[in-house]
Amino acid sequence: MSAGWSVVMTRLKNLARRLARSKHGNVAVMTTLTMPLLVAAVGGAYDFGAMYQHKTNTQMAADQASLAAAKQQSDRQVQGGGSGAGTSLAAYAEKLLRLNDPQLASNAQIDSQLINDDSQVSVEVKSGIPTIFLKLIGIDRLDYEVRAVAQIAKRKYVDFYFLVDVSESMNIAATEADRLKLLKTTLKGTKGRETCFFACHEPITDFSPLSYYEMNQRAGSGKAVLRIDVLNDALRSAVDGILESNSDPNSLVKTRVALTFFSETSKIATPPTTDAAVAKKLIGNPGIYSKHTNVNQALSEFSSFLGSQGTGDSVDDPLKVAIFTTDGVRDESANAWSQIALGTIDTLSCRQIKQKTIDLAVLEIKYLEFYDYQNHFRNRVQAYYKDISPTLNNCASPGLHYVASESSDLKNGMEQLINKLHTADIRLVF
Repeated sequence: MSAGWSVVMTRLKNLARRLARSKHGNVAVMTTLTMPLLVAAVGGAYDFGAMYQHKTNTQMAADQASLAAAKQQSDRQVQGGGSGAGTSLAAYAEKLLRLNDPQLASNAQIDSQLINDDSQVSVEVKSGIPTIFLKLIGIDRLDYEVRAVAQIAKRKYVDFYFLVDVSESMNIAATEADRLKLLKTTLKGTKGRETCFFACHEPITDFSPLSYYEMNQRAGSGKAVLRIDVLNDALRSAVDGILESNSDPNSLVKTRVALTFFSETSKIATPPTTDAAVAKKLIGNPGIYSKHTNVNQALSEFSSFLGSQGTGDSVDDPLKVAIFTTDGVRDESANAWSQIALGTIDTLSCRQIKQKTIDLAVLEIKYLEFYDYQNHFRNRVQAYYKDISPTLNNCASPGLHYVASESSDLKNGMEQLINKLHTADIRLVF
């Protein structure tokens, strides 16, 4: 029960006791005396309802004012204007408050200020409304208080590290139509393998005249689009999306990208850079294509490349996020006799990255489950196919595992992933 309602009840009880003790008067007198009590009791609910409605409106307006004032302070800090609030913050917050709550009393007390080492904006309002029915028992006004606190976002420096699978299995044709094209572009292969439409990328021409991949690359208008081609396009778009905020002087996030490619070995293509042209030029030209996928070694080396997590407070101590794109197939040399170890990845290196408090996002490019005449899928993948997605989900940080079931999903999946990682931080905390 509110303090105001307690006052009403106390006054009603006192008045009722006085009437009960009185032995004078008649019915008319009693009616005259008790009528204000009845009106106050019934009408009091109306007055309190009106007060609570005003309080709700003022709270919503205070929330909006504190968020807007926090954004203003963030912009001031980003532009080098310092964090001092002074009159400007108070005036700005009050203007927004009254704009969003036009019924707020003109004599309302409004206190807007920076708190907690200038990291938050607090907006407090003390106001009230005149009563209608409660005046009958001497209560002319019902008061209320609200408070809103918004966190001020600081400029953050964030580096996005990509680990990109470019192994043979990433070179499956992107669509059924492209698989048919790939058959046509590789008809002249030798060594008993005259066509290919599944994982055809081999870097060394160990059969004449060209490798399957080279045949397809030279097919001109008949060239098949491979999954790696679609992934490269998605990566280029991601680089643009990540780095575009750097051109906005008011942006709260300053970003860089770093690229590492892997197949049988891994290669750091570029350390963190703000140059989109440089990064995009390297995409599609990793120089380490291989028919094998030593993913566990690549993850371990990638973890070392990442180093420790930063605070994000400066370009020399950036916050780091990692993005791992793969189909999840491990296909590596097991020993000196060239036996091949097949299976899903070992998530130990994933845990090592996450233990550094670095967010690890995984974009799974779904291994297509179909049968081909060379038995690649049946012989190399089918036995552990059902375990790939759960393993990659376990590798990723919570909520950061994305699956592209078809090549057409790649760009959308990459955009969702980047948008989730690339956010500013202005929010209500009270």
